[in-house]
Amino acid sequence: MPTIEFNKEDFLELVGEELTDEEIEEKLARVKVEVEEIEDDRVEVEITSDRIDLLSVEGIARSLRTHMEKEQGLKDYKLHDNNYEVKVEDVEARPEIVTAVVKDVKLDTPTFQSLIQLQEKLHATHGRDRKRVAIGIHDIRNIEFPLTYQSAETEEHEFIPLEKNEKMDLEEVMDNHEKGKKYKHLLEKHDKWPLITDKTGQVLSFPPVINSRRTEVSTASEDLFIDVTGTDRESVEHALNVIVTMLAERGGKIHKVKMNRGDGQYETPDFSTVEKKINVDQISDYIGIDLDKDKAKEYLQRMGYGVIEIGDEIEAVVPPYRSDILHQVDIAEDIAIGFGYNNIEPVVPNIATTGQEEDIIEFENMVRETMTGLRFQEVVNPTLRNKEVLNNKVKRDTELVEIENAVSEKYTALRDSLIPQLLETLSENTHNTYPQKVFETADVVLKDESQPVKTRTDKHLAGAMVGKESDYTDIRENLEGMLESVGVEAQFKESKGGPYIDGRCAKVILCGEEIGKVGEIDPEVLENFGMDMPVAAFEIDLEKLRAEK
Repeated sequence: MPTIEFNKEDFLELVGEELTDEEIEEKLARVKVEVEEIEDDRVEVEITSDRIDLLSVEGIARSLRTHMEKEQGLKDYKLHDNNYEVKVEDVEARPEIVTAVVKDVKLDTPTFQSLIQLQEKLHATHGRDRKRVAIGIHDIRNIEFPLTYQSAETEEHEFIPLEKNEKMDLEEVMDNHEKGKKYKHLLEKHDKWPLITDKTGQVLSFPPVINSRRTEVSTASEDLFIDVTGTDRESVEHALNVIVTMLAERGGKIHKVKMNRGDGQYETPDFSTVEKKINVDQISDYIGIDLDKDKAKEYLQRMGYGVIEIGDEIEAVVPPYRSDILHQVDIAEDIAIGFGYNNIEPVVPNIATTGQEEDIIEFENMVRETMTGLRFQEVVNPTLRNKEVLNNKVKRDTELVEIENAVSEKYTALRDSLIPQLLETLSENTHNTYPQKVFETADVVLKDESQPVKTRTDKHLAGAMVGKESDYTDIRENLEGMLESVGVEAQFKESKGGPYIDGRCAKVILCGEEIGKVGEIDPEVLENFGMDMPVAAFEIDLEKLRAEK
């Protein structure tokens, strides 16, 4: 989980109350912020990775003020109109961009340090090391609007990048600048690279790599231009909202920017709220407390939500800087925090049994240890993904269990296979040393008309290896090693289809029943994931394996 540091005196000023070190630790724990260390005037805390709004001292102080009831409900951040415009062209490498202008920011040392730290932490976590989201922060004094977001030839547009004193073209930045070398892998598969220029043609930013020195931010800066580029619209919007509201907590005035794209115009930042109807009785059951509508409203407001009352029901209005609220369960967690976990009375279940692991879990743990012993690294991916990744990219057309009203385009279906996300994981690590070996053991959800809920959940194991010499023989040897460790010997029958190369894959047969497949991944599939190294993989049904061993 990410950690951040901040100045204690600055934090207490933002909270608006004097607190002892013990009180700071106790109160922050109530809002999911764990204090690692308080030394003199320095505070180090750990944040859960889903709460990107808490990656700054300003966000933490805002959360604590509402929890302490110094402020209540949804905070209203005013958006000022202006004539700022950005022309958005088609940029294949990073198709999404949102921007904002924030004026009258007093960038004293604590604020400046907090802003830079927030940018770095968002890059590392929410931004997937700039692959999904990259953030540029500029002093607006040397910018002439309107701006243009465009694809540029690699040897065009010379500019002086940050940390350098001489002009470089884009190719030279990639080859000679420290940041260029670090992030080259994000763009090198594209013929043209993203660039932001102003009315005069001057370069402001070469995302996701480096900004121009022309717009370098310092403690003397007062008016800022912020650009957020990436591959996913929802992710860049959330990152922008977190940054501009952090600056607004310091007195900054947020100004909208008109984004003119070929298919229409939109304005950013977008502070449109999401309203979620909640079932108070169900949330009471989740938490284990006696909750009514008025109490639910009180606890929601204590967590910074707005509340809309509709007869006997209420809707929670989610703040625009919260990216983690996907389901009623997430709101139930916040209501529990608003109520106070320490106020929930523990109850011993009236059940005369002793808990123990299920047999399949014990078996899964044994398999996990074996895979680790074979030098595979374990990964954990979400059960939810979308049809594009789970089917289209891997040349499958299976009938997925889909969500009717999905909150995010990234999470619209339940996975029925582990292979697609293993390939996605490998595609996000192409800049790391080869060979790489990863595995996952987890649930998959399959349609099954014979079941009361028309679906069933199975436990699968999948492994994948990538490198110049990754082939069918290597992956099969690793699979056979795992099977041998659990005391079984399988047969292999030639197969085809799915993500595998025809003739270079096989069914895994145990006691006459197919339990999975193993083989080399089709180059077309690898191209869909932006990979150019051979990959071999397998996936088997652990429950069938356990039943037959």
